[in-house]
Amino acid sequence: MRRIQKQPEPESFIKWKQDRKNRNKVWKNFNPAIKQAVRQSLLHEQGHLCCYCEMSIEEPTCHIDHLIPRSINELLKFDYYNLLASCQGEDEAERKPAYCGHKRGDQPLPISPLREDCIQAFGFTESGEIFARNHSKSREAAEQTIEILGLNVPALKRQRSAAIQGFLGEDFDTLPYEIQQKLLYQLDQLNSSDRYEPFCSAITFVLRQNMIL
Repeated sequence: MRRIQKQPEPESFIKWKQDRKNRNKVWKNFNPAIKQAVRQSLLHEQGHLCCYCEMSIEEPTCHIDHLIPRSINELLKFDYYNLLASCQGEDEAERKPAYCGHKRGDQPLPISPLREDCIQAFGFTESGEIFARNHSKSREAAEQTIEILGLNVPALKRQRSAAIQGFLGEDFDTLPYEIQQKLLYQLDQLNSSDRYEPFCSAITFVLRQNMIL
């Protein structure tokens, strides 16, 4: 879970909310064109990664998730700073909600991806498992977050592991330190298509464990 820095909301969304007739709209009646503009904006600010698991997402493969659920605070349903783009979170075998936004439902999230130090609470293994880091002051919150979002379901662990091995397979541990540092820096940047590398936090964590000291 990398930190998401919210950007200004789309002008079309602002104008839509300023129209008095839209003030009491329910979420299911959200104007489709405006909703699409919001979704595209969220994808852009997240570098086309799911806000929770960091898999690659596009418009057809994501949904808008409310950081503070509507069941807790309905007034925030159209607050752009409460909106995130999550993957569909379905298990490929059973086609049932299994992880990320659909898995959490209306449960409050102990660690938010908007939190500046959120990534510091989590670690990853080469096999793709995410865990709460021992030294973290937020260890219990991290464990709860992993459970609530289902971040260790088999499908996610397989995808993380494949992403990690794709970099370790390049003999990362034998590269000169300067090259290792450059690669780690690039993993933290948007590419030429304004996208982050899928599962970049997991890849970066494991690569750092394999760095030449």
